[in-house]
Amino acid sequence: MAHLQNMLLINIIKYNKLDVSKLVTHKFNGIDKLEEVYNFIESKDAELIKPIVIM
Repeated sequence: MAHLQNMLLINIIKYNKLDVSKLVTHKFNGIDKLEEVYNFIESKDAELIKPIVIM
């Protein structure tokens, strides 16, 4: 059941039926930023809600 729900959500996002851009609070460009992202998450910054890494 959970797998089906995940697939449904992925398709909703994929076909632009849900704007998830408002959920993203921080963007990091490139795999070389992973350590920075990890450290930021570990710091438990109050502004951090949903970071993403763009590859």
